[in-house]
Amino acid sequence: MDALLVGIDVGCRKHRVAIGMPDGELLEQFDLTHQPAGSDDFFKRVEKQALLAKLPVSIGMEGYGGWARVGHC
Repeated sequence: MDALLVGIDVGCRKHRVAIGMPDGELLEQFDLTHQPAGSDDFFKRVEKQALLAKLPVSIGMEGYGGWARVGHC
């Protein structure tokens, strides 16, 4: 089943988000802040793109263990 693809690159100060189509077309990229407004913006953007594409959403993000864990933040 095709889905709108959302990838999240986790960072200690902000996260980077990419939203794309199943064929690889990149629709949008943006930074996600750690404040509540950042989460609100994230969900609004994903919902808008999902409605336009008429597709369910699949989200992938890197797991815990990167920069924040080794003390770079």
